[in-house]
Amino acid sequence: HFSRRISRFALHAGITRIVLDSENNWKDYNCNVVTSGRCLFEKYLTHGWYQYRKDMRLQPGDLLKFTLPKNPGFMLVG
Repeated sequence: HFSRRISRFALHAGITRIVLDSENNWKDYNCNVVTSGRCLFEKYLTHGWYQYRKDMRLQPGDLLKFTLPKNPGFMLVG
């Protein structure tokens, strides 16, 4: 999930989809942005995120850098 700070200031209420563009394999991953029922600023990714995680062979503790360009529906992951 995204931190509340990121959710509040970078992922505005109207954002329901994000395309992850991987710098490692240059593939695009279409993800849904879901808001938790507990808090307006608690958000997480579904669908494409699971394929990204599998393709990148992510392990617990791995750190990712997310860059959100001016176009809020597009996010670079490196």
